[in-house]
Amino acid sequence: VESLGHPITEPLEQEGRQVQYFEFARLEDHPDDPGAPVVKLSMLGERLGRRRPPLSPSQVPPASERSSRYYRQMGHALSGDFLSYFDQHGGLERFGFPIAEPLLVEGELVQDLQRARFIWHLERPPDDRVTLEPIGRVYFEAQGLDPALLAPVPECAP
Repeated sequence: VESLGHPITEPLEQEGRQVQYFEFARLEDHPDDPGAPVVKLSMLGERLGRRRPPLSPSQVPPASERSSRYYRQMGHALSGDFLSYFDQHGGLERFGFPIAEPLLVEGELVQDLQRARFIWHLERPPDDRVTLEPIGRVYFEAQGLDPALLAPVPECAP
């Protein structure tokens, strides 16, 4: 629940595969990909068109800077609280690579990754300053899907 949030739909057929939307993600069934996980996290940050041009060589943080990590695969870096949150909550496997540098969106400092958007909150305690955008819901709404599909999904008992 901390990573994906609660389910917001039942599994449904979309783009020729089974998918299920959660508050912070969308899971996709990939039985056709031998040797890879059968269920994968959708790259919703990419699907929402949030990738930005890579940093120029002069903007790349030095490798010796401990509070920053540059990912040459995408040409972007994570630093400060965003990097701490990334490392403590699943890293590349959960969030994918950063696809943009931090930017202000509607007055909030955010950073986009392949599978998530981090939001930074100055007013919160230092260990709790980064939260996740409900990107599963954002993507669901961006596609114009039927809101009736958002009927509450009962939680499974442990």
